[in-house]
Amino acid sequence: MDRLTFDRLFDNLDVTQDPEELFWLVNRVELLHPKVILEIGVSKGGTFKFWEQLLPKDGLLIGIDFFLDTKQIICWNWRNSDREIHLVIERSQTPNTVEKVFKILGGKKLDFVFIDGEHNNLAVQADFLNFYPFLSEGGMIAFHDVLDASQFFFGMRGLKEVIHRKMGIGLWRNECL
Repeated sequence: MDRLTFDRLFDNLDVTQDPEELFWLVNRVELLHPKVILEIGVSKGGTFKFWEQLLPKDGLLIGIDFFLDTKQIICWNWRNSDREIHLVIERSQTPNTVEKVFKILGGKKLDFVFIDGEHNNLAVQADFLNFYPFLSEGGMIAFHDVLDASQFFFGMRGLKEVIHRKMGIGLWRNECL
């Protein structure tokens, strides 16, 4: 995504991420040419819109958030998207949520997962362990506020990248399973 497109989108959405960190991540995700994306911790839907823009017209976008009120919180009209979008309003760590995502996927694999829910080592580890089995080979999982879960993230094996201006984003690639 070019910088002008990114800035226009960023300025019109409610995004909590640092713009430089998010721009870095969006461009790495775009190189994957993702068809299926999962975001944990949708909040007001700012980054959720970025992921929607990276998907092809037949793409699948899944969001999980325990505190989501889809009538008031999402800062864009996701129901009018030409992509397939599902919101799961539950805690991401529960077996029921994992089962719902499994059913939504219908045999598809995730190309990208953005973990931005609860920001502690145990929750991040649970999110990773619950959803990395659905990740495609070569897929990526990003961790927002990576410093809050640094013990888990930096203890992981595999290919990792980090950008750190504020709370940081850590990126793990599924090439070493």
